[in-house]
Amino acid sequence: MITVRASLSGQATILGSGFGLAVSGLISGFFRGHTGAQLFIPSLIVLAVMVLVALAFRVNSRITAEGDRITVRTLIGTSHGFAIDDVAELVDARHVETGFSPTARLAFLDAEGFALLRLRPRFWDSDALRALTSSFGEKRTVLPEVITARDLLERYPFAVGFRTRRPFLGFGLVLVAVFAVVLGYVWFLDVLEA
Repeated sequence: MITVRASLSGQATILGSGFGLAVSGLISGFFRGHTGAQLFIPSLIVLAVMVLVALAFRVNSRITAEGDRITVRTLIGTSHGFAIDDVAELVDARHVETGFSPTARLAFLDAEGFALLRLRPRFWDSDALRALTSSFGEKRTVLPEVITARDLLERYPFAVGFRTRRPFLGFGLVLVAVFAVVLGYVWFLDVLEA
């Protein structure tokens, strides 16, 4: 049995996102004329939520290969899995240029080329993940060279997710999320004043 747990760098990424949201809320509140405790209460709420999400990621998220099955437990604790025999190819792209930041990708593909599981290795324990991927032997395709997201999509259309296939839409969704948090800050500060 191989169990791959969430890594500390995955938690750091989640906490960094929470810090960025808190700072954007502080800046928006400052420009609206709020100071002191009015700004720090919503920031502490955002940071507390992100700490809870990071802890849930660390505790709940895991990939388990046992017998002839791989089971994935998600952030919210739900599980899904697939038979190891269903994996026709394991694509291990070590350096994918996405247009924003280079990253690595792992994709477990079935016979039709659809993704059974897509991962970003930096979010997972590297030693356990290496043990899991090396067990696939000849089914594993390592792409050690630098490859663009477009080239990866041409070779393996379902190996990457939505945000990599359409990076500007993914970036737009992040901007919408930040905008929603800033509006939430403004609303919360207005409620405190009333």
